[in-house]
Amino acid sequence: MNKNCIIGRQPIIDHNEHLYGYELLFRSSDVNAADIQDSSYASAKVIIDTLTSFGIRELLSGHKGFINVDLDVLMGEGLELLPKEHIILELLENIEPSPTVIQRCLELKEAGFSLALDDHMYNLDFAELYPIVDIVKIDLLMTPLESLPAVIEHLRPYPCKLLAEKVESI
Repeated sequence: MNKNCIIGRQPIIDHNEHLYGYELLFRSSDVNAADIQDSSYASAKVIIDTLTSFGIRELLSGHKGFINVDLDVLMGEGLELLPKEHIILELLENIEPSPTVIQRCLELKEAGFSLALDDHMYNLDFAELYPIVDIVKIDLLMTPLESLPAVIEHLRPYPCKLLAEKVESI
């Protein structure tokens, strides 16, 4: 085990300001910030450290844990090691909704995993993916406030939960 690695827990709260879960983030203890040069390595590191060092139940205290996954991690076999009842796989914003990605997401859903879209802005290209994902995280810093009602209206027909992220105040 590398003693220079820690897991950051960024709280995710619901509309009632209750704790919904935590985004699990890779951190190097040598610097008090993200030091990520390879996102696949960072995601794999979160997964491995969480499972081997921290203990998922202790780390999450009964809440859900969101883990960022890029295309390489999404398509890899390591995800099957995760306790699907505790983890939500958060698809990074640079993942394109290709037929291969959609098929992989369907397989993960059938296996019992929950999926989220990270830093998402509504895009018709994701129409096949919206019915599959459980959560769409809308980045409020990147989404103009005046367009938010239209974004919500576009996503309303889908069975996904909407979460706002990068909320600076309530």
